Amino acid sequence: MTDFFLKYRSILLLIQVFVVSSCSLCYELILSTGISNITGNSVLAFSLSIGLFLAGLGTGAFSTRWVKDELLKDTFVTTETVLALVGGIAVILLYFGLIFTPYFQLIQVALTFIIGFTSGLEIPILTRILNLSDDADQTGIQNEHKLDLTTEASSSIRKIKDPRRKQRGIRYSNRTVCFRI
Repeated sequence: MTDFFLKYRSILLLIQVFVVSSCSLCYELILSTGISNITGNSVLAFSLSIGLFLAGLGTGAFSTRWVKDELLKDTFVTTETVLALVGGIAVILLYFGLIFTPYFQLIQVALTFIIGFTSGLEIPILTRILNLSDDADQTGIQNEHKLDLTTEASSSIRKIKDPRRKQRGIRYSNRTVCFRI
């Protein structure tokens, strides 16, 4: 069994990237929907959530340069644990923050940024783990392309599975503009 894991280590890590990217997108979608339900303003809620998530992604990716190569695996496990815990209880924390504290917006910003930050740590750390692997037939450039493909594929599948993805179009008639809902 150990030989199997050693032989297919890169493929297993790429499958893990697919799952991790899908989970991060799900956490962000659920958090944005919860914020939208609480505030009643879906445009503002999704805009703030996406902006803070992207800022967290960039900050997390930037901060991976200070992670030493010896600590990559430990950092990855810690990152995944924090992401799973925070993402899993984010909406519950939002509702408790709304009910019990006057700091709902601060909690909203913190949760969104933490999810974005930990999501931003994942891909660079996995890229470095793949580049440090003992596979002689793969270069770092090939691994990065595989990671990009895996991340984009999970993003596309999540967008397809999103039940609220129905496009709101505009249909023009002679004198009126009708919105299709």
